[in-house]
Amino acid sequence: MTTARNNIRDSEEYQRDQLWQIASKTFYGCYFAELVVSRLSRQWLIVDELARVVIALTATGSAVYGWALWNNPQFKIFWSIIAGFSAVLAILHSSLKVSERLKELNNTQQYFTGLRIDLETFRDQMKLNPNFSIEKFNQDFLTLRKRYSEGSQRAPNDIIPTRRIRNHVQAELNTLLRNELIIE
Repeated sequence: MTTARNNIRDSEEYQRDQLWQIASKTFYGCYFAELVVSRLSRQWLIVDELARVVIALTATGSAVYGWALWNNPQFKIFWSIIAGFSAVLAILHSSLKVSERLKELNNTQQYFTGLRIDLETFRDQMKLNPNFSIEKFNQDFLTLRKRYSEGSQRAPNDIIPTRRIRNHVQAELNTLLRNELIIE
């Protein structure tokens, strides 16, 4: 019985199937990481744009509006709140390094997009040539897997609630790949 089981595991068909499954899981993980980073990037972009607009409005308008509104008690409080909010937003924007974070997220997203396309091409080559060289494709896959590992280390930790983002991204990705991937 053990010999029969070993023969099955040693068969080229079994090895090709295993490589396909592992490559598909890596493709899924890479695509997932790409979408999570994209979603985080969009959320940080909203924070960045909001901060820039509010800061610009209060900075350029503070002198003009301040003079005009400061003498009116109703607007004095209103303007003080807006100016204070703008100051806090400017400090947070700077201390959270929003611009640098956006750049890092965009670079990471581009990295995962390129890797996802390479993994997709790798899987397409497996489909087009079902009798592919196991040794060559295994070496190619190990190179792709190393890049995936390096990309995973690049992915930044983030303060935005990522559990919710990850759940939404996973549902979105599962819908996108429903007919293509079967992950055990």
